[in-house]
Amino acid sequence: MNTTIGMDELLLFLLKKGAHRSACRLTTSEIASATGMSQQNASRRLLIMEREGVVKRGKGGISIDDKGMAELGELRAMLDNMFSPGLSISGKIAKGLGEGKFYLSHSGYRKQMKEKLGFDPYPGTLNIRLDGAQADKRRRLLQLEPIVISGFEKRGRMFGDLFAYKADIGGIRCALIVPLRTHHGPETIEIVAGENLRTALKKKDGQKVTVDIA
Repeated sequence: MNTTIGMDELLLFLLKKGAHRSACRLTTSEIASATGMSQQNASRRLLIMEREGVVKRGKGGISIDDKGMAELGELRAMLDNMFSPGLSISGKIAKGLGEGKFYLSHSGYRKQMKEKLGFDPYPGTLNIRLDGAQADKRRRLLQLEPIVISGFEKRGRMFGDLFAYKADIGGIRCALIVPLRTHHGPETIEIVAGENLRTALKKKDGQKVTVDIA
């Protein structure tokens, strides 16, 4: 995180006070007393956080801004990863955009996947739509070391890197892949395997599945 040492403590204090939901009326003296710092230091830290876009201060009080929420999300992902090294993500099968079939049709990707993931990928991905807490779990991928499927150039066109994470879905070996360039939003993950997962799992759009990431 970009904030100075001790800033997380203040951010967590504001979170406990509900500043992520609505502005809280707090004086710097109250903050100092609750966090064990001087009033001057509390005022200085709040000023820095406001300048960095971590918090907002107005007539209604203090609230956590978008950057602060992003930092809290990163902290949560790091703690989740420390206490639960495995990662399971559940969601519903969704119709894809054809992106997976497009890039898996190129030998530049397929050869690397066969070497690095241990299977020859079926030309298409299983798209899974996440919601709520499951969508938040996607942040934890940032704490895991990916297998890099390197991009390449073909006929003057550049194909970007893919990040892959070995996984299991319904007892089938697979991998969650994250293209660095994609039209999918953060609520969608893509799974690749050596076979057609819809057929193998006997699942249709809207049905729930769970991906266990190593």
